[in-house]
Amino acid sequence: MSINRHAARSDDCQPEIVKALRQIGVCVFVLKRPLDLLAAVRRPGEADTRTMLLECKDAGCDLNANQREFWDSWIGEKHIVHGPTEAINAVLGKEALK
Repeated sequence: MSINRHAARSDDCQPEIVKALRQIGVCVFVLKRPLDLLAAVRRPGEADTRTMLLECKDAGCDLNANQREFWDSWIGEKHIVHGPTEAINAVLGKEALK
């Protein structure tokens, strides 16, 4: 099945995640396919920028077959997040929320 076969539907948690990440200075680009978000951040005290893919999922939802195939083959940094707190943890690390 092609990645472009069906129209992408955003999970309900995505707008809140995007808003929270942007409020803390994360550069966020909404992709829709193959995963939801491309995020880049420079963590405090670090010179390098981290870039990662984020997949926003509502509670109880899992990757579809196309997403799973992409997920399993992608060697770059990627995270499944279910809300703003998980997204911030993924991008900045859990220490940032303490």
